[in-house]
Amino acid sequence: MEHSIGLAWAAMIVAFVILAKCASVFVDSSVALANRFRIPKLVVGLVLVSLATTAPELTVSLMAALEGHPEMAFGNAIGSVICDDGLALPLCGLVSATAIPVIPHVLKTSGVFLVFIEILTFVFVIRDYTLDRWEGGVLLLLFVCYMGFLFLQHKSGNLKSDVEESIHGAPEGIPMRRLVVFFI
Repeated sequence: MEHSIGLAWAAMIVAFVILAKCASVFVDSSVALANRFRIPKLVVGLVLVSLATTAPELTVSLMAALEGHPEMAFGNAIGSVICDDGLALPLCGLVSATAIPVIPHVLKTSGVFLVFIEILTFVFVIRDYTLDRWEGGVLLLLFVCYMGFLFLQHKSGNLKSDVEESIHGAPEGIPMRRLVVFFI
């Protein structure tokens, strides 16, 4: 028994080291892709990075819901927001070498969207302590609309404030295929 606990700890430590290295490669490739496509890093974080890092969580939630445990999926979604806002964001502020720059326009629209979604979800749930299919559909539609809004904002040039200053740091000579593979 003692031997298996030691092995489990060793496996967990190795897994965290591998995760840290993969996270580093993922962040570097995300920044390089943002620079290559001249998309603000904040927008890449809001869309690509957030979707990619949420994929395992989404899979767990979908599996839980499909296997008849939707309360686990709901708890996972709420817990994720709590961890991101209460743990990940503060830790980024604490360990970052400099203040974290943001695009005020994106921050305001994303913040308003986040608060609106949270309030709407609360209103949906507080009525009968459930989240129905149509309510989930409304929330999903709003998510799709927001992603479309971000895309249109980018196309209209409203999100360019951090692109110009970050382009000079883009790694040169790395083939696009390699960047995409590293991102994936």
